[in-house]
Amino acid sequence: MTHDDEYQRLTERLWRRGFEPPLSSAEAAAALGVATKTMHTWASRQSGPLRPLRIGRRLAWRVEDIRALLRGDPVPPHDGEPEPRWVRRAKQN
Repeated sequence: MTHDDEYQRLTERLWRRGFEPPLSSAEAAAALGVATKTMHTWASRQSGPLRPLRIGRRLAWRVEDIRALLRGDPVPPHDGEPEPRWVRRAKQN
């Protein structure tokens, strides 16, 4: 089974259970008007306003986080996640 098949199966299971599946990096980038590479940079450097989910080797982005960012609301860390580095740096200064 490829990673694409695994991701597709996961999103279908989420829809059936009433959850909104996360977006791929390309979908999230299009929604935010940034390059896909920007999404990957945010994930690898923990430098952006959003934190991805990791599904296997793929990055996925929570729809509710993207909506909050587009509204201008802060995106809080999720259970068990540390704050992004840029937030910690801002608090130190």
